Amino acid sequence: MVHLFTLRTLSDYRIMTLNIHKLPLFLSGLVLFLFSCTAAFAVSERTLSVRGGDNFPPFEFINERGKPDGFNVDIFKALMKELKYDYELKLEEWEKVQEEITERKVDIVIGMLYSPERATEVRFSLPTCIVHRNFITRKADRYKSFEALRGKEIIVKKGGWFYNYLRQHPAGRKIIESNNINESLQLLLSGKHDAILCSELEAFYAMKQTGAKGLVIGDIGIPPQNYALAVKRNNDNLLYELNIGLQQLKASGVYDQIYNKWFGIYEAKRYGKPLFVALCIILTVVVLLLLFVWLLRKQVSKATRMLNYSRQEVGIAIDAGSLSAWSYLIGGKTVQALHGNPVWGEKKHIDEILRMVHPGDAELMRKCFEELSEGTKGKMELSFRIREAADRPYRYFETRMVRVEASKEHPCRIVGTLKEITEEVQMRSKLEDFRIKSEFIIKSNDIVLLEYDTVTRTFTQIDDSGDNQARYTTAEYAELVHPNDRQAMARFTSELNTATNSRINGEFRMRQEDGKYEWYSFNMAAYKYDSRGNIIHYIGLRRNNTKWKQMVNDLIVLRKKAEASNKLKSAFLANMSHEIRTPLNAIVGFSELIIDSEDREEKRNFIEIVRTNNDLLLQLINDVLDLSKIEAGYINLQYAEFDFSAHFSELGTSLGIKATEAVELKVVNRYPELYICSDKSRLSQVITNFVNNAFKFTHKGSITMDYLYEDESIRVSVTDTGIGIEEENLRKIFNRFEKINNFAQGTGLGLSICKVIIEAMHGEIGAESKPGEGSTFWFRIPCNALPGGIQEETNRTGKEEFTPEEEETGTEDFPEADVQDEKKTVLVAEDLDSNYIIVRTILRGQYRLIRATDGADAVEKTKIYHPDIILMDMKMPVMDGLSATREIRRFNRSVPIIALTAYVLDTKREDALDAGCNEFMTKPLNKNTLIDLISGCMK
Repeated sequence: MVHLFTLRTLSDYRIMTLNIHKLPLFLSGLVLFLFSCTAAFAVSERTLSVRGGDNFPPFEFINERGKPDGFNVDIFKALMKELKYDYELKLEEWEKVQEEITERKVDIVIGMLYSPERATEVRFSLPTCIVHRNFITRKADRYKSFEALRGKEIIVKKGGWFYNYLRQHPAGRKIIESNNINESLQLLLSGKHDAILCSELEAFYAMKQTGAKGLVIGDIGIPPQNYALAVKRNNDNLLYELNIGLQQLKASGVYDQIYNKWFGIYEAKRYGKPLFVALCIILTVVVLLLLFVWLLRKQVSKATRMLNYSRQEVGIAIDAGSLSAWSYLIGGKTVQALHGNPVWGEKKHIDEILRMVHPGDAELMRKCFEELSEGTKGKMELSFRIREAADRPYRYFETRMVRVEASKEHPCRIVGTLKEITEEVQMRSKLEDFRIKSEFIIKSNDIVLLEYDTVTRTFTQIDDSGDNQARYTTAEYAELVHPNDRQAMARFTSELNTATNSRINGEFRMRQEDGKYEWYSFNMAAYKYDSRGNIIHYIGLRRNNTKWKQMVNDLIVLRKKAEASNKLKSAFLANMSHEIRTPLNAIVGFSELIIDSEDREEKRNFIEIVRTNNDLLLQLINDVLDLSKIEAGYINLQYAEFDFSAHFSELGTSLGIKATEAVELKVVNRYPELYICSDKSRLSQVITNFVNNAFKFTHKGSITMDYLYEDESIRVSVTDTGIGIEEENLRKIFNRFEKINNFAQGTGLGLSICKVIIEAMHGEIGAESKPGEGSTFWFRIPCNALPGGIQEETNRTGKEEFTPEEEETGTEDFPEADVQDEKKTVLVAEDLDSNYIIVRTILRGQYRLIRATDGADAVEKTKIYHPDIILMDMKMPVMDGLSATREIRRFNRSVPIIALTAYVLDTKREDALDAGCNEFMTKPLNKNTLIDLISGCMK
């Protein structure tokens, strides 16, 4: 006869356990209570390694999409969702899973049949279901029992439980291996073999999936086994949480949903026929009395099996809680193990145990046993320290004891449980230490604990001791926030109320008791969830970071200043390199030319150019020295009495040499005499700088020097009709290293030095300008006019007194009549006359020269004259040399171009070569090097 198995859910066993025996229920409740004290510390800090078999449908298997599927997979995923663990789930061949279990590489196995042998390697959770052992045969063969299959060919899945079982109990049966249940069904239906050995649910599922017909299922007579989660040993906290999670799944109905999804259809098959048979028995009770008796005996047998299962579950529950049970016979004073292996062994006299206990705990344990033995107390709890041997350290244990009164079968005794709590005690010690340190950190860093309830929408502010709490609604809390930050506060509370993010941060200012506002940062994290997984409570920290905020802002300002200063100094150094090498180029170049020249007039011109560039170089060096003094915070002022009116006229006379026909210098001297006490040379330095700058940027019109004595101070101004200065540049014109026009000679230090000088004299300095109309630079210094009188003003102009020498530009135009000349053509792009004259003198008579005064001019003359080679200065007005080279390379890629520059940095060389130059030569120019370089490029 076919025996259909009975599958029970977790709650069925719990109810049966309650009805059969109360002691296991008490022990189970005791386990839960013990672990409830430590569950908060069992949080996993890593990703769990989870494994399962890949070929045991419907429990666990790889579905057609290549994903893990089955009853065990769904139960495990529901558990992980409830417990919120990170995990890595992988289904593999069962042999590989067993190897990983042996090597302790696996934290959890999602499904494993319980056996005492396996219990030595892993710890089992509460059962997820019960598995019955069955065989499948063809209906036509009519095998009614497994014994009838002796000597037959039995199909089993390779490497599974049934495979091992059949090898241990062959009884003449021949093993036929298959890869999976579907292949087993195909082999059976082919008629080549006699039966399949498998679990009943596996058979039902495979028969439904494949549509197999004409098969029957029989019971092989082996008691059902618990099917449960398996956990790596020494991971009791994880096992506890899994057991609690299974109970929560059952209480919430999730377990029943998963159970009905996979086994509901088979339950209907399982119970349909028995119900029908029961109805027939009721209708034919008299006729089938013997059958009724047989069924009654069957139920008694099943109840007996269920009682054994319940006892087994109690043992699993005790193991899951890392407990052992013991009994103490009051008359014999002997403690004997009931379950597990207590620390003192299987059986030992109470005095021997007391000698193993720590001296500080032994007397308390003796007193507990005495009170329970005398009956003054019915139950007691005790924590104590004990060690197995003198050379072993003490370990912490917890026992709970109950006095059990005598009965007909048993004498009076004490029954108890024992659990090691060494790790918990150590953890509590660490937590206490952590609590003390945390309180210190909170107190020393002005941190306040903060909670937020998303249901009532209230903040709870807790001080460092936890005693004082203040509650605020969101509106009340927002009133403490700075008005400018309330929008940020609104976004912060909106995120909290939405309750979708597990971590939320905010930062805004809050009013203090003295009315001032200070910056606070808020860091909130999800703390509590409702039954649907929604966040209902946040906990976090509010920290005063006003000082940090100010420090960060100060550092940002300092960083920006440092970056700006670094950029300015870099630009200054690059410019100084160019500005120093430019006069050096003229000095060195013309010094060589003086030696080779025989023309007296030409030598005189060369000497004058060298002298001019000497003066320029000396001025540059003086500016750098002044800068060094300024950087050191030292500037020397030599005060003395002098006639400022006369000195002003002398300055106008000396500076008037720079006047031209296009630009005249006007000197307005308002007083015949004006004696003051000041630094004559420093005033001259400032005025000269003003006038020199005016000549640089004034191409026509006039430059006017003027001064006025009033209110015990002198105001000196220099006004020009030059190109003017943009408003944004005017604001930074007196900053160090600032140079508004990069093509004008100078270091960019003159005006900043002037500013320092005037401020050292306790004066003020400034400038006004309109682009295209001109500029006025002025300064005012306090001074008292000494006796000498102030009379009517007079006017003088530098144009009337001085006639400057005209300077030879050296500019040449390409003569059309010489087009057929056999000399090679050299285009020299150079804006400075002195530099061009050097090149012209070096190459005189050897090449035909064309000059371009800026980059744009060089591009146009290249198109017109098609030179054989181009000498390209890198720094020119209108268009610089790099831009001009790129433009030329667009229409002429063959003409050689040699870059000439006063810059010596490697980056400038790379920029020139990248732009399209063939060679790179730095100033001052060497005659032989330049000639060899030109000859080499034109070969």
